[in-house]
Amino acid sequence: KAIPLIQHIANFEPIEDNIGPVTFKEVLSITESQCEPGRTQIPGEWQANINYRFSPNKSNTQAEAFLNNFLNQSPRTPDKIKIKDIAYSGPIIQSELGDTIMNSLGQKITAKQAWTDVAQLSQHGIPAFNFGPGSPSQAHQKNEYVLLSQVSTYQDLLKKALIQD
Repeated sequence: KAIPLIQHIANFEPIEDNIGPVTFKEVLSITESQCEPGRTQIPGEWQANINYRFSPNKSNTQAEAFLNNFLNQSPRTPDKIKIKDIAYSGPIIQSELGDTIMNSLGQKITAKQAWTDVAQLSQHGIPAFNFGPGSPSQAHQKNEYVLLSQVSTYQDLLKKALIQD
C-alpha cells in the first residue's frame, strides 16, 4: 500500500528558485523508512521520515502547506501526516565583506542544499556563508569523501582571504 506514495515522492522533480545570483533547488526525499518486523507476515504499518529542503523564499507555513498538498496528491495518500520539525533556512543576507572576500578569491557564491549554522545566523540578521573544501553532493553519504587537492585549494584560498591588503 505504501508503494504509490513512495513512487510519488521518488517522482518529485527538484524546483529551482533563483534568488539574486544564487539558484536554490527544493528537493524531497525519504530519509528513514520502517515497518513492523516479521519474516512471515505483511507489515500492517509503514512509517517514513520525509525530508523537504525548501527555498529561503518560502516560510515554514508555506513549506508545510506545499508538502501537505503534494502528499495529498499521491494516488495513495498517507493515513496520517505528522510534522516533527521544520527549519527555515533564513533570508539571504549579502554583506560587503562577504562579497569582497568571494570576489577577491575569484569564487562564486552558490546555494547549499543542506541546513547549516548559516541559517541560524541569518535568522538573527547576521550575514554568513559556508566556506570549505569538498563537494556538497558528497555530504551525508555512506562513502563521503573530500579530495586532498580540494583541501589544498581551500587552504590556499583561506590564506589569501586572511592576508588581504
